[in-house]
Amino acid sequence: MNLNHASTPHLYELVVYFGKIIGLLYDFVAVVLFIILIVNGFRYLFSGVNPELKQKANKGFMYAVIGLVVIVLAYIIIAFIGSFVSKSFTTGFVSGSALQFNLQNVASK
Repeated sequence: MNLNHASTPHLYELVVYFGKIIGLLYDFVAVVLFIILIVNGFRYLFSGVNPELKQKANKGFMYAVIGLVVIVLAYIIIAFIGSFVSKSFTTGFVSGSALQFNLQNVASK
């Protein structure tokens, strides 16, 4: 596969946009999980002696924790796969981008 310099910026832009979308999704999910935890905390706090409301609050906490585990595992899997794609692959939640790729190695081939 011959990558010339004219096609490399398009590939780089695609990767940058993909990283920004993934970063925004992680931010959105973090906010949703935080809201779910707050709502279920108030639900548990104001349930009083009603066991049905306490059970709903506990289920909400459980679903929030499961969601958090799924998101963390997805992040780890993406970082693991990315480490094989490029030696200069870095992960982080810096500047709204969860994934940052360096395609200079691809462009030089």
